[in-house]
Amino acid sequence: RTEGERDGAGQGASTTRLIAEPSRGGEATPPRVVAADRIPKSFLRGPLPSAPMTDRAISLSGRSLRRRHAAILIAVVVGIAGLAAHGPIVQSRAYHEFADARLLAGVTNALDVISNAAFMLSGAYGLWIVARGRAVVTARWERSAWAIVFAGVLATAAGSAWYHVAPDDPALAWDRLPMTIVFAAFAAIVLGERASPALGRVALVPFLITGALSVAVWRWSGDLRLYAAVQFAPMLAILLAMLLLPSRYDRVRELWIAVAWYGVAKVCEALDGPLYDATGLVSGHTMKHVAAALAPLWFVLYLTRRRPVGAPWPAPS
Repeated sequence: RTEGERDGAGQGASTTRLIAEPSRGGEATPPRVVAADRIPKSFLRGPLPSAPMTDRAISLSGRSLRRRHAAILIAVVVGIAGLAAHGPIVQSRAYHEFADARLLAGVTNALDVISNAAFMLSGAYGLWIVARGRAVVTARWERSAWAIVFAGVLATAAGSAWYHVAPDDPALAWDRLPMTIVFAAFAAIVLGERASPALGRVALVPFLITGALSVAVWRWSGDLRLYAAVQFAPMLAILLAMLLLPSRYDRVRELWIAVAWYGVAKVCEALDGPLYDATGLVSGHTMKHVAAALAPLWFVLYLTRRRPVGAPWPAPS
């Protein structure tokens, strides 16, 4: 693009912000990094509607967005307050009893253990995509946040397998810790994409610390309320943000599919026994692991296929 064309699209932002172009045609080539002055300043600052642009998205005013931000914040605060008022929540011993406790090669709950390989594969693949520079991001912190998400998925494979070999509260902590890391990093990512990139970047580390702290508080006090809040609040905020706020990237369908797979996983978890009785082969908890591991694969599709709204890729030089 010429200087005149760039000026017509908006003044360039600081060149310290970079945007990585994904490899084309599946070639294993290093990503091309494009200075941020090649994309409109309006993309880097302030919310933009997701592509394809709709009249409804374009018509969102600053006041309307502020109201939606406030609505999401109020919903999260009310939910957390409800958990706080509930009183202590103790981990039930029945939680450690799974429908399929069959022994295979000396391993208890064998299929629940083996199915964690799905997390290992999807987490490792996601990390490989990020490491190769194929994730489309507009800021370096986003690349780090997505790497943390996939690293958390990979760690979940180890923690969950360890827990299911001999289910008890101490082992469960190692199952839950990496999952809180995934939720915390993903919540910061959505915050950055839907509300403010600066806010998402600043929130990433506090979110991660709070997630890890929630598991430690549960193990120390026996009270699950903080852990439940860390699980509930990000998911509520993510869903509301995806429903109410425009995205800075297109291809949001893939993100919705990833969230839907997590929903399927929770349904399978709740139907552990009935699904095992119905199939006589696979329990709901095993299905949960497979369904939940599919979500990161859709994250990969989202990361590699998307592009910033209002910022078409510059032609190769």
